[in-house]
Amino acid sequence: MEVTDLRGRTIGTVRTLVTDARGRVQAVRMEVGKRLATVPAANFSGSGDVLVSAASKGEIKELAEDQSAD
Repeated sequence: MEVTDLRGRTIGTVRTLVTDARGRVQAVRMEVGKRLATVPAANFSGSGDVLVSAASKGEIKELAEDQSAD
């Protein structure tokens, strides 16, 4: 599934969902370029067949970089 920013520009694609024991989505693991970022589900809203992120592509990329250093 495609992920866009608030202006409709593509940020990346959903790889997997992180759920709790009851199956509620807690985070979205998404591919941004060649990196993976795990972003809290509260950051997203739905619009048709895409997820819309409140964060920009740059913010998501920074998060992915931070996660790759762990």
